Amino acid sequence: MFAPSIPKTLRLRLAVVMGAAALAGCLSVDNPFDGVALLTLQSGNEQTVPTGGTAALPLVVRTFDSNSDPIEGAEVQWLVASGSGTVSAATSFTDAAGTAQVNFTAGTTPGTVSVRASSEGLSVNFTLLVVSSP
Repeated sequence: MFAPSIPKTLRLRLAVVMGAAALAGCLSVDNPFDGVALLTLQSGNEQTVPTGGTAALPLVVRTFDSNSDPIEGAEVQWLVASGSGTVSAATSFTDAAGTAQVNFTAGTTPGTVSVRASSEGLSVNFTLLVVSSP
C-alpha cells in the first residue's frame, strides 16, 4: 500500500483539527438561562409590621425557566407599589435555588402595603399590614 510522505507536524495538526470537528458534532451546549417563565411568592407575604419596624421575615420570590428549573442570576426589581414603607434594595439577583429576597421596613403610616417584585415582565405582589407601634 502506498503511504504518502506527510510531515509529522502536518499529520498532527490534521488529526487535531479532525478530532475537534468530530468532537464539536457530539457536543451540545444548553443555554443556561432561557428566561424567567414563572415568578412565585416563596415566603414573607401577609405579615403584620409595626410602624417604623422591619418585617420579621424577608420577602422572597423564586424564578423558574420554561423547564420548571430554578434560575440563578435572574434580576428581580422591587417596588413599594402602595402604602408606607421601604425595601432594602431596588434590585436583587436570584441565587442557585432561584430565590431573591429583600427586607421590608414599615413607614410611619398604618395601613396595607403592597410590595411588587418583577422579573422579565412578570410580577407578584406581597401584602403587608402596617400597624401603630405600641
